[in-house]
Parts: sequence; structure tokens; C-alpha cells
Amino acid sequence: MWWVKLGIMPERTSPGKPQQNGRHKRMHNTLKAKSADPPAANLAARQHRLDHFRSRFNHQRPHQALDQTVPAAHYSAPAALSGPA
Repeated sequence: MWWVKLGIMPERTSPGKPQQNGRHKRMHNTLKAKSADPPAANLAARQHRLDHFRSRFNHQRPHQALDQTVPAAHYSAPAALSGPA
């Protein structure tokens, strides 16, 4: 898992405790509503919707858990950031 090498540790919920996943499920529902419903005309249009959602989510929309700041204000990519091998 290449993200563990970057210092990102997975968090697992307790078995039988779906309420621990509420924030994650909400983000996925919002992502689907903003990027997939209704379906995009083609792959390029879908990618444009995803890029727009990601930009807004990370650079414009304040997050309660981050004291109403945006995630981009708290993140700097590691110099050696690369995808899975």
C-alpha cells in the first residue's frame, strides 16, 4: 500500500458499526450527486465533473472538522509523491 509509505494510515470501523462510516458515506453520496447523476455524455465530461468537485471540495468548501478552513490549507504533497508501483 503505497499510501502507507507516505504516512497515510487506514482507519477501520468496528464490525457491525455502520454509524462510524457516516461522514465517509455522506461524501460519496455528495460526489455521486455532483458528478454522476445524471450520467455524463462521455468520459471527458465525467472527468470534468470530477475535477470540478475535487477542486471545490479541497479548495473552496470550508470543512467543520478543519475549523471551517479548506483541506488544501492543511496539505502539502510529499516531494516523492508517486502512484502505486
